Amino acid sequence: MSFGDGSTHSWALDEQASDRIIHHALDVGINFFDTANVYSYGTSEEYLGRALKDVARDQVVLASKVYFNHPLSST
Repeated sequence: MSFGDGSTHSWALDEQASDRIIHHALDVGINFFDTANVYSYGTSEEYLGRALKDVARDQVVLASKVYFNHPLSST
């Protein structure tokens, strides 16, 4: 399952729909989330972070990557 990618298009779902999917995933036992600062220009990390803010840290496994040539980063 993917919630964003490194391509140049914007996020496909609004934040509420993304939140529902993330919480459904948690409800059915999915607790590993892999994201990056370039997936949909960072929207992946933003939505995921807000969706998980009230979830106990020991209930979730997060993986992330950093891309230094992000189009919105300063040079």
